[in-house]
Amino acid sequence: MVIVILGILAVNAIPKFIDLKSDVQDAVLSTMASTVLTAANMAHLKQQASGLGPNESITVNGVTVQMKDGYPTELSIGLLVDSSGFTFKDDWTGWFLWKNIWNCRVDYNQVGSSFNPTSDKPGVLIEKSGC
Repeated sequence: MVIVILGILAVNAIPKFIDLKSDVQDAVLSTMASTVLTAANMAHLKQQASGLGPNESITVNGVTVQMKDGYPTELSIGLLVDSSGFTFKDDWTGWFLWKNIWNCRVDYNQVGSSFNPTSDKPGVLIEKSGC
């Protein structure tokens, strides 16, 4: 009887644990996306508070951050974010790769980028087809 009860519990519990992987991936990528946008907004506020023009660089903790239209560029956003667990591609992409997989990433898009869903502020896209 005990074995039957354990079997029934296992059948009900296993699908819940299998689905946790997807939930963890969603949470990790969403958290990084929020972190990136928060860093971009803080840089924007620092630039405004300093009385700088929208394309003038700012300095954060001794590091120069390039700005475009009031927000960090795709090349500079990685300087503002603790990307532990991610690999930041400091080329033209502004991608934060999770597990170093191209199709599992947070994609920061600066103002004016053709991939940016907004026109007046930076945006992020989450790609998780390769996770």
